[in-house]
Amino acid sequence: SDDTPAILDALDAAGARATFFVLGAAAERRPELVREVARRGHEVALHGHTHRRLALAGPRTVAREIDRGREAIRRAGVEPAPLFRAPHGWKGPFLGVALRRRGLRLVAWTRGAWDTERPGPEVIAARAAGRPRSGDVVLLHDGCATPGLDPRRDQTAAAVPEIVRRF
Repeated sequence: SDDTPAILDALDAAGARATFFVLGAAAERRPELVREVARRGHEVALHGHTHRRLALAGPRTVAREIDRGREAIRRAGVEPAPLFRAPHGWKGPFLGVALRRRGLRLVAWTRGAWDTERPGPEVIAARAAGRPRSGDVVLLHDGCATPGLDPRRDQTAAAVPEIVRRF
């Protein structure tokens, strides 16, 4: 999104690296940003193509979401990491088989900061890093593919330094 550079700058300033789970449709719109994420040393992984909920999707739809997303990232010039985060965290009965056939590993989060609500940087940092534990996986967003939600992520970028400091 337009806020991705600010997130990248905040991560750079904090000396932190992240995994960006990228939608194929976003990679098609902004391939230069996908390349910039990788150039700055972050991992680029798969998040599907359209952000479709996969819990009730059939095997062909699940496969198409994964394959189209991976191909779009590759066309952007980046080989995605063998990781997949399900849109909205929703997994259906066909996802595991599709991921195994493609040599991909499912990743979920242990801490949701719910930054899409735009509660302010202080709240985002507190949600993301209150009582941090080794091995935590924090869910943050640098954009938004959900209709009706404010797509700005400036508050997330502002929260990154405090999140990194706490961890």
